[in-house]
Amino acid sequence: MGGIDFHEENEFHIKSRRLLGAPETPTMVRFLLRIGVAKNEKQALYILLGVIVVALSATIFLMRDGGGSGDEFITGLDGRQYTFEEYVDLVNQGKDPLIPGDFE
Repeated sequence: MGGIDFHEENEFHIKSRRLLGAPETPTMVRFLLRIGVAKNEKQALYILLGVIVVALSATIFLMRDGGGSGDEFITGLDGRQYTFEEYVDLVNQGKDPLIPGDFE
């Protein structure tokens, strides 16, 4: 079956394709086995799948949320908070509350 070898009923070994030579165990699986995080290839694959699920979930959460609540304000050097629209109006008037000495 391609790159999967069944040695015993409870064990399996996945092999990555290689252009030249014999197929070998994927690098990430070997890394997890070498540092002792996983005891066998099956556990290593479950760990890698878990990492993928967590990364995708975090990505979806951050993209949907936009990284903020939508109620952000721009705080000038004087400590006053401006909405984005107020800030743009001030900049269009030539007054930028974020530049020292430009807004008084």
